[in-house]
Amino acid sequence: MKILSCITRLDELIELKKAGADEIYFAYNAIPNYANTGMFYNLIDVRKLIKLSHNLKMKVHLAANEINLSDSTNTFLTIIANIRKIINFGIDGIIVSDIGLLKRIKSEFNNIPVHLSSLNPVFNLNSLKFFYDSFKISRVILPNQLSALEAKNIINFAKKNKIETEIFFYKFFGCPYINGFCMMHTDAYLKRIVKS
Repeated sequence: MKILSCITRLDELIELKKAGADEIYFAYNAIPNYANTGMFYNLIDVRKLIKLSHNLKMKVHLAANEINLSDSTNTFLTIIANIRKIINFGIDGIIVSDIGLLKRIKSEFNNIPVHLSSLNPVFNLNSLKFFYDSFKISRVILPNQLSALEAKNIINFAKKNKIETEIFFYKFFGCPYINGFCMMHTDAYLKRIVKS
């Protein structure tokens, strides 16, 4: 078992390593990611993050898992150009949900491991088979709504085909049903609750 954590600032890296994280993932503001929160804002820091992570023997992955790529400030070609730069810095994988972006990444960057985001949820074996056959994904991030029994066939197929599986662990989060589509993830909503 490996422990994966998100990271939002360089100064979190050492503490995450001390806490037992083996891998991290991050977002970069020029590449849409779900909820667009907690991201890095310049490529200098992204390059430092990747180098420091590797020095600590930690894998590092880019989150490019926006579910709505209609943001006019980031054209598709600009997104691809930024992904190319970050891949060239030496990331270990990329987390993707959008099928169009997934197709482009697999055609242009065939050697980069692709993790299917939980935002493109695999709720059954046929779904996983589709993404594996179509895109040769290297990891599936299972939606936390699946019970262990429901995930059994998916996990067995993943093991047989050497697809890594990732699950969320919300021991300290409070709500077992929280997921990528939950409104509790938005800062504005949380601030409104705190003020109430």
